[in-house]
Amino acid sequence: MTDYIIDINGQEILIENVQSDYRTRFGSQLRDVRTGLGITQSELSRMADIERSNITRIENGQYNLSLGLMVKLARALGKDLEIRFTDRD
Repeated sequence: MTDYIIDINGQEILIENVQSDYRTRFGSQLRDVRTGLGITQSELSRMADIERSNITRIENGQYNLSLGLMVKLARALGKDLEIRFTDRD
């Protein structure tokens, strides 16, 4: 069975597509913060106790993160994680 969300206009949207978009955006933000701090993937992997290959997958939007892992990465970078609801376009 494939899971869909029904949007306001009655259009069916595959949940995996929505999740993929969030993973890609999170990965891009993680990469931007990491590189802005001058930290390599290897350094972040040691700081957060995560395999470097998983850092690569996260930054490429190919890893389905848990909330706990997001917090762990944010803390390793000296940041807080903010999740909020916003109006959809």
